[in-house]
Amino acid sequence: MKTVKLNREIELIVSGIGAAQGIFWGVNALLTKKRDFKNILFAIVFISVSFRIIKSLAWVYKNDISIWFINFGFIAHSVFAPALFLYVYYSLMKTKWKNLSFLHFFPPLFLLLFMSSITLENFWYQGGYTFLLFHQIIYTLISGALLVNKFLQKSDINSLPKVESNWLIILVLGAFFLQMAYFSNYVLGLTPYLLGPVIYAAFVYVTSFYVFRYSKQLFENEIRKSVKVKDVEILRIKQLLLDHIKDEKSFLNPRCTLDSMAKEMHIQPYQLSYVLNESFMKSFPDFLNELRIGKAKELLIQKNEIPLKISGIAYDCGYNSLSSFNSAFKKITKVTPSKYRESMMDS
Repeated sequence: MKTVKLNREIELIVSGIGAAQGIFWGVNALLTKKRDFKNILFAIVFISVSFRIIKSLAWVYKNDISIWFINFGFIAHSVFAPALFLYVYYSLMKTKWKNLSFLHFFPPLFLLLFMSSITLENFWYQGGYTFLLFHQIIYTLISGALLVNKFLQKSDINSLPKVESNWLIILVLGAFFLQMAYFSNYVLGLTPYLLGPVIYAAFVYVTSFYVFRYSKQLFENEIRKSVKVKDVEILRIKQLLLDHIKDEKSFLNPRCTLDSMAKEMHIQPYQLSYVLNESFMKSFPDFLNELRIGKAKELLIQKNEIPLKISGIAYDCGYNSLSSFNSAFKKITKVTPSKYRESMMDS
């Protein structure tokens, strides 16, 4: 097994500080006033991988390391990618926690139950560690695929502020390079073993800088969402929103976001989000899509000498691709735009 050719003290200090910083972020997330499930997932992500890094350091620098400590490190490793996937998923989808999500933690639970009987010789060196590495790579790639899919469906990704979307990108990229460091070491035999802890240290430093730089945008909105808006204010904002939609039609702008619409209305994003949830029972992405599809339905049945092209209607209604328009249209109307046009023309 290869080892990093760095000064031992520098290697240990850099990696150790990274692990300590990761635990700090995890504990800090658990101690926040608003301990929702996303904060818990965030904490699990950083605490689990930090313990994995500590296990790696102990493996190299400690002569006699107990098997239970090794197993615990691997179990922590198995938790990391599923927790990251769920954090990314719920950050993008803005939905409530689903109990089926616990199934993603079945592998670490299985390892935990048999922790006392698992050894290097009878499990980890017999394909267990290889399976763990593939398991983590696959989950990390799926997390990345979720982000890519959201960027392709630009009408949806625009509902996520740029700071938050960049934050998710940083997390997924950092996780990918970390997982690849361990994968390429054990499976491919190409990189040093302690490249993982060194990469993790760099990853933690980057995320720390980003959190300090954008803590207000990342966390303040989440705190404000829990603050109720008075009934009189809800009615005022609701009417303001309806007037804004009628007069400005900013929802047709491909770059329309929760933040941009709130800014145009001279209110706070959390106020607009709260009113949408309370008065319309909808999230901003759903509300935005319904407005756009409503306009598209009008354009589809307009009687012109030459009917408007569906692709042109998609772009006029704020969609950056025909595929995202088609999927949004079918989701709301249960039929494709062309089928909708045919049915309305025949009736």
